[in-house]
Amino acid sequence: MTPRQHDCYTAIKDYWASNGYGPSYSEIQTALGAKSKASVQFLISKLEERGYVERIPNLARSIRIVSAAQPPADAG
Repeated sequence: MTPRQHDCYTAIKDYWASNGYGPSYSEIQTALGAKSKASVQFLISKLEERGYVERIPNLARSIRIVSAAQPPADAG
């Protein structure tokens, strides 16, 4: 997991902990200071490929953390 992917994973996890549901791409974009939603989508796709998150296509706020997959403690 790259440091940027780790930041994205942490933003999703923290949002879930605070709100009880997944963040929107816009909220992740703001949390990461990303320039576009496309970069957020790319990060989420990579996290999904690696089994850290799941999402339901065409459903808003469907991103969730896969509890069995934990990222490395040290992302750097």
